Amino acid sequence: MGLSGLRGHAFRRAFSAYSYGRFYHHLEWSQASLQLDWRLGALNTAVLLTSSTVMAFAVEREDNRRPLLLLCALLGLIFLGIKGYEWNQEFLGKKFPTPQFEGSAGQRLFFFFYFTLTGLHAIHLSAGLLAVLFFARSQRSQDEVHLLGLYWHLVDLLWFFLYPLLYLIGSRP
Repeated sequence: MGLSGLRGHAFRRAFSAYSYGRFYHHLEWSQASLQLDWRLGALNTAVLLTSSTVMAFAVEREDNRRPLLLLCALLGLIFLGIKGYEWNQEFLGKKFPTPQFEGSAGQRLFFFFYFTLTGLHAIHLSAGLLAVLFFARSQRSQDEVHLLGLYWHLVDLLWFFLYPLLYLIGSRP
């Protein structure tokens, strides 16, 4: 099995584990989801939508795309800053799944998935951010910029799945 096969297998396992937790701990996961600040998640969604739009303009531009790539990188940094603030608030609120966690086993499982999935997303976004900065610094071919754009859009697309799966599963007043 090649690397892409392993990656696909890992995603299937992660989704299966998420589905198991969501099905067997439905009420606890909904309660845990309500503890997340959906407004910060929505703000981050808007930041990523904007960054995807900027990246699309950068990909289509054939000359002087540097300002657009730098703006895209800035938006990526803003996303990471908001996520870092949010993680800090959750850590201070004892939502990090450690022995000091204040909640049920199902809620601890939810927060394990929350930190794991958003952490993996942040790692991929950081890698994309470094690539965007590298591309902004050097002349790259149109094909290379297209590939960078595809990667950036893929990372953004992953967030569009994570946001509802993590932030919007509880009933809000």
